[in-house]
Amino acid sequence: MTTKQSILAAAAVTALALGTAGCGSDGGELDGLSATEVAERTVEAMNEVESLSVDGTFETPDGEMQLQASISRAGQCTGTMTMTEQGETEFRSVDGTMYIKAADEFWDMTGTDGTELNEKIAGRWLAFPDGQGGSPVGSACDMDQMVAELESEDLGEDLERIDGEDVDGTPTVGLQKQEGEEVRTTYIADSGEAYIMKMTVEGTEDEGSVTYSDYNQKVEVDVPDESDTVSLEEVFS
Repeated sequence: MTTKQSILAAAAVTALALGTAGCGSDGGELDGLSATEVAERTVEAMNEVESLSVDGTFETPDGEMQLQASISRAGQCTGTMTMTEQGETEFRSVDGTMYIKAADEFWDMTGTDGTELNEKIAGRWLAFPDGQGGSPVGSACDMDQMVAELESEDLGEDLERIDGEDVDGTPTVGLQKQEGEEVRTTYIADSGEAYIMKMTVEGTEDEGSVTYSDYNQKVEVDVPDESDTVSLEEVFS
């Protein structure tokens, strides 16, 4: 899986692996734990999370990509994704329906004539009744998939514990994984629950970072009015 896909899928936390004890913040919740033990505690904590927000920026071969989203395991999701060539895409998900509003270039990327499609949509939200699974940005709102990918991609094998950094006022412990030139660093909260606070990727064509916040906060979704939506059947009939 590429870093770009991890981001769209909203991306970053992990499994477990052998590692050696290292430096961290003094006297924190994770003080004295090895990389493996920190990873285990993080996986346990992340699997109990009911909602969170992500804010990521990555440089890709196609230009900069930004993602801001608030996501819940219950299926509520709201956010924006902005790409250099495809512009801004807005998405909202609630009660099994995903609503998307996007530029022509985004729809072109899905294999559809974006100009023609947006003429039919006429400024409204396109509704996907199959929710996250049936839409082109569904993975960005799938929290179960996000956490599973974080477990396998960023907290897997060959982890090293490193010094953390302050992330939005929270002291952290760093877990680092290197594969070839790519270096992935995950920063874990060293106070309270062992939540992921930040993930960075360096040394690859898709470099960037994602911060995580608003753990277990209610996700409020502004559902579009029915008059401001259009169904797939209407635009493709």
